[in-house]
Amino acid sequence: MLAVYSFAIPAGAGIGFMLGAIILIGVGGDMTEEERIDKEIWRWSLRVTPWLGFIAVILIVMLLEEPERGRSEGGHNLRITSMKKDIKYLLANKAFVLDTLGFSCVAFVLGALAWWSPLFISLGVKVQADTGNVPGDIVPIIFGAVSMAAGLMGVPLGSYIGQKLRVKYPKADPLVCGFGLAIALPILLATIFLAEHNTLASLILCFIGQLFQNLSWAIVIDIMLLYTSASQRK
Repeated sequence: MLAVYSFAIPAGAGIGFMLGAIILIGVGGDMTEEERIDKEIWRWSLRVTPWLGFIAVILIVMLLEEPERGRSEGGHNLRITSMKKDIKYLLANKAFVLDTLGFSCVAFVLGALAWWSPLFISLGVKVQADTGNVPGDIVPIIFGAVSMAAGLMGVPLGSYIGQKLRVKYPKADPLVCGFGLAIALPILLATIFLAEHNTLASLILCFIGQLFQNLSWAIVIDIMLLYTSASQRK
């Protein structure tokens, strides 16, 4: 279930890229890049997301049932402590602190990747003589599809690997996260350098890099649930 929950992060980001690019093409498809900037066509993409958020809120209010805290872990009538004690406990919890720092770094990389990768690949397409006429508007759509596919495969794969290794190696979860990110780093760097030489190879490496990066999403949440009690998760 954690894999299904965590899949929403990369998949949602990928769908957002695709939707934003499609709206941009639909509203300002006949305009030049300078005209789009001058008329602020990019604002149309932001006019769609509030409605999606509104639908999400309605679904949460109507369909989501708030469970008893700790029910899935077999805990009942948990003793609720003060916020001060909870913060003190969490700051002294090394596993929680390191897990949070690692998760923050992964989120930082994902944000930077989402912000700059489509631009790098679009500029790479423009400098290639044989593909210079490829519309740059298509790149965010392809990048969104790549991100969504990498999330669809990487998140459950990381959860599966962690579960299998945990039987023999109880501390395998952080190792899976670490090795996945270590492998993703050089691949994502190669994606940037290949962008101006081979667009297809750059997109393939981008998919592989994000695949390894997404191995950690479900595992990070699992670690947090494992090393913190239900009463501290407020």
